[in-house]
Amino acid sequence: MHLLSKILPRLYLRKLTLCLYNISSKTIMHSDHQTFVTAIHSTKKLKLTFFSKQDGGELIRMCAPMDFGPSRRAKDNSDRYHFWDYESDTRNHVLSLLPGQITQIQSTEESFDPSDFITWDLKQSPWFLQRNWGVFS
Repeated sequence: MHLLSKILPRLYLRKLTLCLYNISSKTIMHSDHQTFVTAIHSTKKLKLTFFSKQDGGELIRMCAPMDFGPSRRAKDNSDRYHFWDYESDTRNHVLSLLPGQITQIQSTEESFDPSDFITWDLKQSPWFLQRNWGVFS
């Protein structure tokens, strides 16, 4: 039996919550969604456990929460969790994960500075989730 056929059914049925924003749209969020949002507002790093398609298994990374919403790079409009990965094997970069790829989001007491990773024009590509990050809001 293929390894992914064992992992994916468990992975994608774990810790998901269906949340209704309005009558016509549905969004699936991870059960640790509030931890993610709280970390955005408090500028605290998160300990993220997730399934890496590239590595074929679970990884744990220290990340900054960036946003929750569709990826501007993906072909579909599914909402994703966007993190700044401080511990990547190759280089720091954005992780955009579907809720089903995430095993756990844990809060930490370590702060992050949005200027570490924001390099784009926020007027042209604004956040989906509101926040008070000064010039980076």
